[in-house]
Amino acid sequence: MTDHKVITAIEQLATQDRTFGRMTWAYEQFDLLMEGHRRNTRFKSQGMMDVLVEVISNHYGQPTYSIASYGESNGDLMRDPDIVLMELTINGTKVLFPLSFRNDWMGIHQETTDEDQGTLDLRLVHSILDFITETWFVQIHDQYKVAPFRETD
Repeated sequence: MTDHKVITAIEQLATQDRTFGRMTWAYEQFDLLMEGHRRNTRFKSQGMMDVLVEVISNHYGQPTYSIASYGESNGDLMRDPDIVLMELTINGTKVLFPLSFRNDWMGIHQETTDEDQGTLDLRLVHSILDFITETWFVQIHDQYKVAPFRETD
């Protein structure tokens, strides 16, 4: 599967109202979360695991971010979780598309694109979008006292 086909598949997925809305909302909340911060930053709060946001690459030629919390087990860092998101512009609108979800404590590493098969895992895309828009970004806001959030539509 070529890079162009992956982007085309994502753009086709974005024609679904719910998916496009979630991807747009995710970008808006990420943008608010990062307001006043560099794109590589660490959020700290007493008694909470740090949340790290890093620009990790240009996946498919697009800016790509890792948002992760880490715990420690026997001296090893454990992702809890690590979500990789790709920034895209679709029809003039900025969106975030989830590429992967990893939680080392649970032994889970899932990717939304299968380049060998040329497919997107739609269930996983929706699951990650729901998690970040309904739970994780809200928790980051509440626990780390950053950027005002708006409720989902």
